[in-house]
Amino acid sequence: MKTEEECSWIEKINTISKKEEFIRFLEDFSLDYQQHFEEWENITISDYLWQMASWIEDDSTSPSSNIVWTEVDFQVLAKILYMGKLYE
Repeated sequence: MKTEEECSWIEKINTISKKEEFIRFLEDFSLDYQQHFEEWENITISDYLWQMASWIEDDSTSPSSNIVWTEVDFQVLAKILYMGKLYE
């Protein structure tokens, strides 16, 4: 069962349709980490990225997934993640 906080984040995610909304989500997500890092399962970048990969592997083979994995632009996602490493 999802917590109230998890449901709130899922609601936010489900409303993202524009670049500006995605940027706002990232800002809010970063603030959530700063204020509530003790609630995060993966607090290092290494753990976080590793678990992202694990979740993608699991969800992409799940019959209950609501993501159309063949339509995801993985190149854009990779560039966003990589540029977060370099951008000042």
